[in-house]
Amino acid sequence: MFHGNANQLTDAFRKLIESNLIIGLNKKELIEWIVGTFRNRKSKTINDLKLKVIEKNISSNSNPPSKNPIISIEDKKVIKS
Repeated sequence: MFHGNANQLTDAFRKLIESNLIIGLNKKELIEWIVGTFRNRKSKTINDLKLKVIEKNISSNSNPPSKNPIISIEDKKVIKS
């Protein structure tokens, strides 16, 4: 269960895989794992993550980063934002 905006979650995983801090998976496998593993909670509602939205957020180079990121990466080190 992820308590927050799904864009924050996908932004974090996108940063991790693009920085080669997640290895052994390609983006497609990572996307499928995220969708199968996480659910999103906003207010009192629990929702499944939508494959197309997660795909767009992780795979697209044109997507801007999250406005409220939960991590940043500097010199291959994860820093809480």
